[in-house]
Amino acid sequence: MTTRRTRVAGVVLAIVSALLAGCVVEGNPRPATPELSALDVGYYSIDPLSEPSERNEQYGRVVESVRMGEATIDPAEADSSLVFGPKAIGAQPIPTPVKATGVLSAPAREVLAKRGMLAGFATTGMDRESSEPVVGSSRLLSIILLRFPDAESARQAATEIDAVDTGVSTENVAVAIPGYPEAHAHWRPTVPTMAATMAQDSFVISLLVGHTSTDLTAMAALAGRALGAQRTRLSDFRATAVGDIAALPVDRDGMLRRMVNEHPGRWPYPQVLQVGTGDNAGWDSSIWVSGVVYGPHAVFLRGPRPGTQRTEAEAFIGQARLHRFPSASMARREYEENFRIGGGLREIPGPNGVPDAKCVQNLASAESVTNYACWVLSGRYVAIYYGRDETHTRQKVAAQFILLQRDPA
Repeated sequence: MTTRRTRVAGVVLAIVSALLAGCVVEGNPRPATPELSALDVGYYSIDPLSEPSERNEQYGRVVESVRMGEATIDPAEADSSLVFGPKAIGAQPIPTPVKATGVLSAPAREVLAKRGMLAGFATTGMDRESSEPVVGSSRLLSIILLRFPDAESARQAATEIDAVDTGVSTENVAVAIPGYPEAHAHWRPTVPTMAATMAQDSFVISLLVGHTSTDLTAMAALAGRALGAQRTRLSDFRATAVGDIAALPVDRDGMLRRMVNEHPGRWPYPQVLQVGTGDNAGWDSSIWVSGVVYGPHAVFLRGPRPGTQRTEAEAFIGQARLHRFPSASMARREYEENFRIGGGLREIPGPNGVPDAKCVQNLASAESVTNYACWVLSGRYVAIYYGRDETHTRQKVAAQFILLQRDPA
């Protein structure tokens, strides 16, 4: 299920591009530096917060789940045609069993709790562009990577997840995955989907495979390729020691402290809100994250995927996002090439005194919290802010520009 917030943000991201360029002087080109004290920031703070010392297991599990995005394969690694990511579940951290709603069945989520699941991450790829998967309309693959306290817990969880999922319907029958005798799998002969589960050390790899027909051979072959690719990628991942998860830092590379907070003086602690409602395993899940920083691979999985991924980190606070690129030139190229104005949007003036900013109004949704959107470029960062009110949205962007100018690393 795709939320209104997700739909609007996804559409706006795809169709807005900044066209303004900074002023230059003779010699080495560089943007002109405005008088920062003259910018209108309203009540928004322009003083970066310090990362808090407060850590706990709840926050640590979210951070570890996001880290696992770097260990989760791109579905296209198993099938080169699966290059499109649905907006609802493009890349989804799963820090608790409850957050697997809509990804795993209700009985399977009970297994996760029973076996002490610590963290997880899920992603989906399809062979055609769509806002959300529809069974039988395309070939698709979901990879759900789950972590447990030890190898024995993972082994038991893999066996039990398959058993309880199989029991959801009397039509389910067991399936063998060629080359992976340790994998558990099942399908319904009249439905073009199958599920497979396999333990690897303290992890469980769970797959949902969809096809355009009930071609078991094709689905089992895809599951085998996905298990092989995921096993290889996991071998290079260094999981946080169980006893250290609660102590994980909450701000990867200082991204969150460089952002404008809706609540001045209050740190945006990591959280994942689940908005899917499905009781059975499937693709009817959507999540909202805040106070987290995705690494480069997770950013790629979260996006539409075709083309080159340039972002090396993306931070989230509420509706706001901050992208960091390897260089200022790459950030400007992304800013100028990938944010274009399209139907349903009206360009409006950006904040006075900010050289590289672009704002639009969403004409189709006058009462939405994403009614206005502004983009701002500074160095190797591009920030995106949304708001219901035009003035406050501009003020947030001006405050963000100041924060990045003061702390440009």
